[in-house]
Amino acid sequence: LPSVKQMQQVLNAIRSSRSSAKVILLDVTFCRFKQRFYCLENDKFPTEEFASQQYPQGWRGEPELIFKNIGKLSAKLNSDESTFGMKEGAYQIDKRTKKCGQRYYYHGQHRSVKKLLQEQGIPPWLRDVYPIVYHQDTIAAIGDILVCDDFRVKGGLQLRWQWMLR
Repeated sequence: LPSVKQMQQVLNAIRSSRSSAKVILLDVTFCRFKQRFYCLENDKFPTEEFASQQYPQGWRGEPELIFKNIGKLSAKLNSDESTFGMKEGAYQIDKRTKKCGQRYYYHGQHRSVKKLLQEQGIPPWLRDVYPIVYHQDTIAAIGDILVCDDFRVKGGLQLRWQWMLR
């Protein structure tokens, strides 16, 4: 059983004004995010080191690309000309890095990847392993959230990201 001091740390994290408070206790990590409290087993917690073993991966639009114990990126060619998807081609899938402000170009504006993931409600502990699709050094898509302007076509590949945490 955890000590009184350890349980006090957990309770303080719950009450913390920081919306992303985190406490590691034994083999469990307690996180708070968007008014919810999460209890995550440490061996299922996707660390950046673990993700580095899974990323980067080359990709040419195969129907399914699996990142062991993280997730699965699926792609389906959509012939519906009323929707937009990603153009076919050779891409690289990598995790988000914290290097000085990764930016993408969408609807004529340059925006921050960090800000997008926050707006989409992706918990902080998953942001560092969220898949980013690159063409050379340019962001082409961010998971299944969006396809950047220079890579959007009518029809195209429809992307879907599914978490598969251990």
